[in-house]
Formats: sequence, structure tokens, C-alpha cells
Amino acid sequence: MRTRVPFHRQLVAALILLASSVATWAAAPNAPVEFEAENASNLTTTKVALSWFANRAGDAATSFDVYRAEGETEDLSLFDKIGSVDVTPNNSLRFSYYDMGLEPGVYTYFVKAVNADGESDRTRIRVVRVGTPEPKVFIVGQPNKVHVVGSAYYYMPRLETNLPDGNVEWSLVQGPDGMTINATTGKVSWDVPVEGRHEIKIKVTVSAGGVSISATQAWVLEVKKEGNGGDDRPKACAAIYGTVTIDGSDRPAEGKITAWLLKEGDNSNAAWRPVFSAVLRQGTYVLELPAGTYKLRAEGPGFYAEWHENAAEVADAANVTIECDTRTEVNFTVEGRPQPKVWVVRGRVTDETTGEGLKAVVVFEARERDDNTPENFRRRVAETNAEGYYEIEVAEGVNYIALAKAGGRDNFEKYLPEFWEETGDATLATSINATADVDGINFTLGLRPTYENRLAGQLLNDSTGAAIVGKVTAYALVTKEGKDEQHKVKVVTVETNNDGGFVFENLEPGTYILFGHPGERPFVPGWYVEGEVVAHAWKNATQLTVESTSSIDGIEIRFKAVGEIRGKGRLRGWVFNRGGSIRKDDGKVEANTAVNGALVVALDAQGNVVDWTMSAGEGNFQLTNMMLGTSTVVVDRFGFEGTSQSVTLDAENVDVDVNFGLNATTSVEVPIDLVGTTMNLYPNPASATTKISFVSQPGTITVEILSMTGTVLSTTSTPSLGGETSVDLNVSSIPSGMTMVRVSNGTTTFALPLSVVR
Repeated sequence: MRTRVPFHRQLVAALILLASSVATWAAAPNAPVEFEAENASNLTTTKVALSWFANRAGDAATSFDVYRAEGETEDLSLFDKIGSVDVTPNNSLRFSYYDMGLEPGVYTYFVKAVNADGESDRTRIRVVRVGTPEPKVFIVGQPNKVHVVGSAYYYMPRLETNLPDGNVEWSLVQGPDGMTINATTGKVSWDVPVEGRHEIKIKVTVSAGGVSISATQAWVLEVKKEGNGGDDRPKACAAIYGTVTIDGSDRPAEGKITAWLLKEGDNSNAAWRPVFSAVLRQGTYVLELPAGTYKLRAEGPGFYAEWHENAAEVADAANVTIECDTRTEVNFTVEGRPQPKVWVVRGRVTDETTGEGLKAVVVFEARERDDNTPENFRRRVAETNAEGYYEIEVAEGVNYIALAKAGGRDNFEKYLPEFWEETGDATLATSINATADVDGINFTLGLRPTYENRLAGQLLNDSTGAAIVGKVTAYALVTKEGKDEQHKVKVVTVETNNDGGFVFENLEPGTYILFGHPGERPFVPGWYVEGEVVAHAWKNATQLTVESTSSIDGIEIRFKAVGEIRGKGRLRGWVFNRGGSIRKDDGKVEANTAVNGALVVALDAQGNVVDWTMSAGEGNFQLTNMMLGTSTVVVDRFGFEGTSQSVTLDAENVDVDVNFGLNATTSVEVPIDLVGTTMNLYPNPASATTKISFVSQPGTITVEILSMTGTVLSTTSTPSLGGETSVDLNVSSIPSGMTMVRVSNGTTTFALPLSVVR
């Protein structure tokens, strides 16, 4: 018989369930992310600008509380709440707050998220030095640096200054005959340009309140005849227009649409190159184009890049053919880019000798620029506190390299910068890919040598003369005593300023070569060659002799852009030291077989760069922009003999694996050239077992499988009577990836690469 439960008991049970549900569901919000604070003072007002993003994980915040303390401190008892920012329907993601009218000094800030169930943990602490800024003036904008005879040349510079209501006067410091400048507006005019290269320099002076400051801008203008490198492209006579909609979102898409045109050539060497682009305005665009056949690509910070029509790669994109006097509608529906999962990396910067904490700047920079890295997470910057500790937020799944450089001019000149882990060479920096909060990314900065010398120059686009932002690494070839330094490489890396300028100071006297690495594609890195575009091989680099008090200025490191997408072929592999692994007396491996930081460049039959990358991790590399047909792949790393190999891709083989061995002085030979003749390692790749065959000597054969970091994974020993011999190897317990099989037999020692797959 069923028993009836009284209603009041049902009600109590329901309330208990409801209370437990509420207790389960309701919670205080998580801490805001990407908290930033900076001095935003001008000449009349002191203020600090704060900004942050709501944390989408967890419960939503209804407001944010802002806290401030005087001085640099982490003592929470010294902080006071100075304001709140409410969440509104029109603002639920990015927030800002201005702290106004401050006395000059140092201030520390953090923010907490709040809702009805409580408050979050604090954000990371930000320290800001507030003061009246120095008067500044800048000339912004980039003039055209290539022009054609027969049309007037004009340039309208723009001025940025923090001097209010100043008197502005422009002047032409240097220029060709007939060129003029408007003293009030700064407009540069040249009615009858003359063929040739012309150096131009303009100056602006701003005066206000008894203060007068100036800025200059210089460039080289190359004037060509029509049809000799000038702009003789066909004129626009048609239009492609449309919309870009982010699937499942009301947010208008921001970014651009680029039209790619097929470069003439046979099918195997056909190359698409970008020729026109249009900015997305509220999710709409219009491209004015000549008649022709195009492929269209949509890209922007809020969505994943996509080719029309719903294609991830250019080879799969649909052709759009237009005729003059027509308008063609092409719409995109793209996948929105989710807010990245954010993790915190912590560490410390210390003096290499004393172990004391240093005030420093720590920069995390994405190793590769790709469409999957959110724009605001490509480069992250943090400052240490007085004890040298820092914390920085990074996006999950992004490979970062990290750099620490001492803060303040005095300390910066005192200490050398360092890439993680323990290297001055940016190309050898260890990647950091966070999948959880990470502690212990520490830096130990060494003292700079004390010499009165310098190397200075600029990174430039060879085609236009425009500045390129990036890094430059100086490698010492020979010391002042004349000793070969290959085995103890002296290497220093510096970052350029926003004008592409770089300076090395206090270098140990010796002979140096320079490696230039642009901050992003499409420019191809390489070795400085005086008066030419960068070389792919370090042995072709110009050697620069640095004395104790020498000064070398005006170095121009010139780069060419790839600028084309060939197809969807992929080439991958790894770069290794053909010397294999060297063992110490105690049996431990002391040499690493992988070669990181090697420049891998694919060239077409005309010597043009198809694609490039740098080996990283365990010497791995991947080229994803390969054309169908035959390419020459060149691999080069400082301290090794370069190598090259022809690689063919076709419709049946669009994904090819190739390994490259580089020669360096070593006691172990990796005889790749003999594989398939007197020795063999088959199958390779292997998943369970493989067999190594070679001509042995009488005695014991020892076969070791080594990881790319030098760890012995397995050892097999067997007796031999000499002659043709085979040894079976069980690799079922070996982790997947690249390994080395090292064989010792009598006086013979060699190693072969083995790929283990699952």
C-alpha cells in the first residue's frame, strides 16, 4: 500500500533541494584577467589608466572594485578601495577606470570582481610611476617610397604631440630640386619627379609655453619609369562586396578581406599572391578590382581565418571570376574565436652571481604568428617586483619564447638580457606552452662586459625601404686572441625599436656575424650581407670586426617577403647533429643530437623562397606552404655545415617527411648516406619492432636507443662472429617521437635516426 507524504514534508524537501541547488550553482566570480595599468598623464593632468576583462569562466560579476596603495607593495593591508565599475548590458567584457589628479609618485593597483555571492581573488598587482611627462613630438605615417615618372608626388605627414595648442612649423631639411613642403600643414609636393633614388628628410618644430621641441623623418624615394617597376597594374573596373557574419554571434566582424590573384606559370609552380584588400566595416566590405579570377580570404581578431567558400587552405578555396562593369556578392559565415583559456606563469629574475632579485621586464612572445593565436596574446609583458618576482598571463596552446631584460637604464646597461632557458640566442630559446599555471620560469642575468664599442643599424624591407620590427642576434666567430669559438659560442640578442633600429653595446672584441629575425611573416629571416638581401647560410654572412673602442653604424639588414601562397603541400621532419651522441666516462650522454634554431628554407627552381621555418623543440620543423612539384630545401645552423636536398610533392604525396643531418666536429658518425646499401634500419618509422642490419666485426654488439634529449631508453647487447649481421629491436615500450639508434661494435660506432609511431 502506498503511503501518502504530507504536503508540508514535500515542501520542506523541495526547499532543501532548492537550497542545495542554489549552493551548488551560485558562487562568487573568478578574478578578472588581462589587468593592465599605465601612466596616462599629459602635460596638464596626471592620471592612471586601468583596464581588464571579465573572466568568462565561473559565475558572472555584477561589478568590479578597484584598489590602490601608495608606493610599490604587496601588503594587502595598505590598499584602499578607490572606486567601482558596474557591469551593464552594453558593457560585459572589457572594462576601464581612470584614477585622476594624482600627486607624482609610485602607486600599486589591483581589481576584484564582485557579485551577490561574494568577491573574487585579486588580479595580479600592477605598479605605475606617475609624473608629468616630458614634452614629446612624433611624425607618424609612412610616405610612399616608390614612384613613377610622369605623375606628381605628394606626402601628407601626421603629427602627434602632448604640447597643447602649440605653434607648428614644418621644414624640408633635405630633398631633390623642385620638392617643397607646406610650412603649416607639412604637405610634401614634387610636381615633376625625376628618375633615380632621392634622399628626403623633413622636420617639424612645435613651440608652446616657452618650450620648443622637434622631430624629423627621413626616407629614400625611388622614382622609376613607367613599366620599369612602377605601378602599371590594370585599373579597377569591377567590385566584389558582401558581409562577414560570425556564426552564433551578434557581434559585427572586424578585420579584412584579401583578394589573391593567380600568378602565371605552369600548374606545379602556380602561386597565389595577395593583391587587394578591404577593411571590414560593421561586418561589410567592398573590394574594387580589375577583371580576373581571384580567391578571397577573411581574417580578423575575433574569428578564425577562412577562405571562400568554407575552406581552410588556398588550394581548396573557390575561384571568383569577375568581369568589368559587374558587382559580385560573396558572403562569409565564419567561426568565432572563443576567448582563450588563460594560465598564469610565475618566476623570478636574479643576478647570476649574487642570486639577488632584480627589477626587470619579462616578455613572452609567440614563437610563430598564426591564425590560432589571439592578437592580444601574441606578446605579453610583465614587470618584476623589487624582489625580482613576476607573474604573467598567457593563452593555452601557444608556444612562447620568454625574454628577461633588466629594468631601468642603469640596470639595462649593467646586465645582459637572457632567453629562457639560460641562453642569449633567441633561436635556441626553449618553448613554453602552458596547459596549467606554471611556476619556476626563472632567469639569471649575467653582467655585460665593459667595452666602449657598438654595432648599430636597422631592419628594412628591401623592396620598399620601410622599417621592420624584430630581433638581431650577434654571433662571435673569433675572439681577440684568434681562437676558434665554435665550441663556446658567444651570442647576444637584442630587440629593435619601433623604427627597426638595433644597437649592440659592450661586445667582447672579436669578429661577429649578424642574424636578423623579423617579428612576423611574410619576411624571411637570414644572415646580414652588406649591400644585399640576407643570406640563408651563415658562412655567406659579412664579418664585422669589433675592437674595444670601435663603433660600426649604418648596418642595413634587408629582407624579402614570401608574399605568396603556393598550395597545401606539407613538409615536416627534424634536424639533427650527424655526430649523434657523445658519452662521458660515466656513461651519461653529454651531447644533444637534436639541432634547434636551424633555418629551414624551401626554394623554387628560380631560387624564390616558397616557405621557411626554424627548427624547435627536439629539432622538429614543419613547412605548410609547399607547392606541388620539386623544391630545394636548404638547412643551415651556426656552427654546422649547411645542407640541401631536393623534395618533390605531387597530388598523391602532399605530406612528406624528410630529415636533415648537419655536420659538426664529433666522434660519432651518422652514416645516412649508407642506409639502404651496407646497412639498414627497417621498418622506419616503427611501432612495435624494427631491425638494424650492417657489416659487423667479431665481438660484442651494443645497440642503444636514445631520446633526442640524450636519455638512454633501451640497451641491447649480442655477440657477433663478424660479417652481415641483423639485430632485432623491441620498440613497443619506447615513447613515440624521434629517437637515435646508436651502435657500438669493436672500433665502429655509428648512429641512425628512428621514428617511433603509434
